[in-house]
Amino acid sequence: MIEIFFIRHGQASFGKDNYDVLSDKGKLQAEKLAEYFQNEKIIPDKIFTGSLVRQKETAKSTSKSFSDLKIIESSSLNEFKREFWKDSAEEISKIKPEFSNLYNLYKKKLLANPKQSRIIFFDLTERILKYWKDGGKIPKHPLYSEFKTNILSFYDTICNEKSKTRIFAFSSGTPISILVSHALGIHEGSELKLLPLICNTSITKILYKKNEFFCEFINSTPHLMTKERTLI
Repeated sequence: MIEIFFIRHGQASFGKDNYDVLSDKGKLQAEKLAEYFQNEKIIPDKIFTGSLVRQKETAKSTSKSFSDLKIIESSSLNEFKREFWKDSAEEISKIKPEFSNLYNLYKKKLLANPKQSRIIFFDLTERILKYWKDGGKIPKHPLYSEFKTNILSFYDTICNEKSKTRIFAFSSGTPISILVSHALGIHEGSELKLLPLICNTSITKILYKKNEFFCEFINSTPHLMTKERTLI
């Protein structure tokens, strides 16, 4: 049996010039996750991470107790590019006035009211992903179907591992939602519904045995107190 621990990266630096680094809270979340794995004696046989900085920082911090293991980078665990969100917002704004108004409001609130801007950000992201998933094209970026195929190829990488292998896979919300939904047989129309619920440094454990997937738990954060949990 192969045990797969899908782990979302720690909180990134939302609203900063460089989003793709862990915030101070994100670093703390990763440290607490490392302590949890160490205390519970949960030791991986292999560690994978996407190639984004926030993913690699989380993997490195969490895996410091397993320094003898090489961290393997896999683009199949990558979130869509940061530029994709902005490019999508601007493209959709050209054809959907309601979206354009909300996007302009988000830009105004980003500095004036960061807390409110995050709420609008989630709303915009949901609309962007629906447009993309429904076949919308964003210049210079892959189609959703191409993005999804690349994400699911991660299973091709690991499902031929020998039995009794424990894998840590550090990724992001969208890839984890797709990978977990596929494992559970969730209809593709609902495969992104997990996305808004996946907390930073949460753990989702999937088992693979005899060509079948089983889920042990989803979005677990036993290492964090309620006030330490974040979604962005």
